[in-house]
Amino acid sequence: MGEQTGQCFVTGAGEKYRVGAVMFDRLGEYLSRAVALRLLAKRTAYPEVEDQLFVLAAAFERLAEHTEKREQEHLPIPSD
Repeated sequence: MGEQTGQCFVTGAGEKYRVGAVMFDRLGEYLSRAVALRLLAKRTAYPEVEDQLFVLAAAFERLAEHTEKREQEHLPIPSD
């Protein structure tokens, strides 16, 4: 979807972002989705759905941890 050039990430639309900013945007997005899924899980009346939502929330949290680790290790951004 984009290509990494130096310290900037260029999307297909030509928008440029610093690599670190992209990682932190992704990190925040993953964590906010995890929170939203946990809130939905607490509100549902169906135990099976609750379990699935908690599993999805945990997956987004793991994805956020992985993203943060890649940023700390200065690894390239994987393509979408």
